[in-house]
Amino acid sequence: MSELFRLVHNIKGSAGIYGLSGISMVCHYFEDVLHAHQSGIGHRNVQHWLYYVDILNEIVQDIDLTAEHDETDWQPNLQPYLQRLDQFRGSEQFSVLAVESSISLQQVLQGIYSQPPFRVTIADNGLHALEKLTVQKFQLFVTSKETAVLNGIAVIQALRLSNGFNSSIPIILLTADEHISKQSSAADFIIAKNNRLFVALNEANQILLKQVKG
Repeated sequence: MSELFRLVHNIKGSAGIYGLSGISMVCHYFEDVLHAHQSGIGHRNVQHWLYYVDILNEIVQDIDLTAEHDETDWQPNLQPYLQRLDQFRGSEQFSVLAVESSISLQQVLQGIYSQPPFRVTIADNGLHALEKLTVQKFQLFVTSKETAVLNGIAVIQALRLSNGFNSSIPIILLTADEHISKQSSAADFIIAKNNRLFVALNEANQILLKQVKG
């Protein structure tokens, strides 16, 4: 497992260096799947991994085909691949990115968002979170106001102005600052860091899930 994860990680890094955003993005997804499957290698897991290998192979073939027609524009249309990956990952899964510098609060968020239908990725600082938001699709972003390297408010503002595929996703802001508002933060939910945090997060999650189900 560790060798496979290292290989996918290296491919992702090399793709990023050469501007192959599609390969890099699929590898991000692949890494998440491998992390979730750390319990072991089974037939179902292997079938899951092979699907990602097939997608990567198709993108490489698409790059070759596109380059044959126009050497100055060899980036393929990634939208069909992303749609297929979203469908494959399952509509029952709700992908969450949570950024928190406190280890204890990271554990709280991991506990909440590791339960179905959620699937969580944890970032330990704002810059890492922003990097993930530019290359990987999420359905929810959860951030503390004060995060290392780049604070949560700055990450939210950058995300909202990006016009990327995550620019309009719901955002939950965790803060002890009573003066922060939805309007000033551009967050959809503001949850106080107090003894009701766990309950308030679950309430917000239920509202979001109802909205998704329509």
